[in-house]
Amino acid sequence: MALNRLFLYLVALIATACAGSGKITESAKENADWISFSWASGEVSGKHFDKLAINVPIQLEGIPHAFDDSLI
Repeated sequence: MALNRLFLYLVALIATACAGSGKITESAKENADWISFSWASGEVSGKHFDKLAINVPIQLEGIPHAFDDSLI
């Protein structure tokens, strides 16, 4: 019984520590460096999705061309 209480106490402590405040300050919103991206639509198993993947522009060192990386 004491082991169960200790386990629950540790889980609650870890959950509280990980939760944080969850608030984003206005200055953090204004100073955020966003990476440009675009949504890609597509069809999977006959169902259409407007936002199926994210295309992110990337640049590889030593290669003078730009690429798009798809995150599905």
